[in-house]
Amino acid sequence: MPAGVSAYTALANVTLGSSASTVTFSSISSGYRDLVFVLQLGTSPGGQDVNLRINGDTGSNYNGVTAEVYASNVSSSVYSNGTALRLQRQAYTGTGLTTSVLINFLDYSVTDKHKTVLNRFDNTTEPTFNQPGTNMTASRWANTAAVTSVQFFGGNFIAGSTFALYGVSA
Repeated sequence: MPAGVSAYTALANVTLGSSASTVTFSSISSGYRDLVFVLQLGTSPGGQDVNLRINGDTGSNYNGVTAEVYASNVSSSVYSNGTALRLQRQAYTGTGLTTSVLINFLDYSVTDKHKTVLNRFDNTTEPTFNQPGTNMTASRWANTAAVTSVQFFGGNFIAGSTFALYGVSA
């Protein structure tokens, strides 16, 4: 492989056979530089914020800044001392798989710094503005522990939703 080219290794893939309120990846190997999650989601009516928790940490250790961009609206917000990492203010609540998510965990296994998580959440039709849009968040987990488990929760993820995990090596 040429120098400077990253290799992605598929580590786990979950496709929901029925709806679920949480999806957890545990015993994540520490053998990679970064982690990447690729999700294709839909949530049932009454959708809620989509969040994730690292290593089961429910303390006030999550901080971030979010930007939302839609044809008729642009906004940003900051959250601090949260009890989970915010991926999306609200998932699409229609039918079908309408939301694509890309999440990067940088240096997830090092134990000498806080963890950085970057994500992009694309909706085909956002519920508030009823139009396509993108949500981007840069977050920090204020903990130096290696990431060994990640739990997604918040909406009722519909059957067919997929959650794929990749390890990235340098």
